[in-house]
Amino acid sequence: MASRKPLVINAGQIEQIQSGDTLDAVDEKVKVDAGATAGYLGAAADDGVLRVDGALSYADGGDNVTLGGSASKMKAHPSSAQDIPPSSTVKVILGTVDFDPESNFASSTYTAPATGYYLVCGRVGIGETITAGAYLQATVLVNGVNMSNKRSYSSGSLTVTAFASGIFYVESGQSIELWVRQSHASNRLLNPGVQQTSLDIHRLS
Repeated sequence: MASRKPLVINAGQIEQIQSGDTLDAVDEKVKVDAGATAGYLGAAADDGVLRVDGALSYADGGDNVTLGGSASKMKAHPSSAQDIPPSSTVKVILGTVDFDPESNFASSTYTAPATGYYLVCGRVGIGETITAGAYLQATVLVNGVNMSNKRSYSSGSLTVTAFASGIFYVESGQSIELWVRQSHASNRLLNPGVQQTSLDIHRLS
């Protein structure tokens, strides 16, 4: 008959379990080191919580600890139609902020609050028809460096929308901006609608 014994963890090592052994359930609490460093379990009153950077907080609920995060995010779009000259790459003026809870967006520029990976989605739309074969280009710049640019070409009868997006490694304090370029023979107006022209950013980690 197989022996019965509890599962015991000693100094981070689990005792070897033999084939045929039956484990007894043992109700034990995990001890917490009150001097634990960031990223480890640390004592808070009678509870253990994760000690991490400002991206993660906790609320002591007596017998329970609730963890909550505050990942940076924002969305903005133009307040009015922007005049875009031909064959010139210009910064998109995003005058209406849809949301920016951490106030990292100003003067049409997002400033990364912490080093990490960011999902960036930029789109631009022309509110007028442009010559068949002419293009509209959306560009995402990270700290002045072109990280993504995509062109959409006109059929001559429809308005055009272009998208540029990606997941980028951005260091704290670096900027993220949306720029636009079009190759029609004369100036064209950006469509200021949030469905046509906007910049969306979310910090992933």
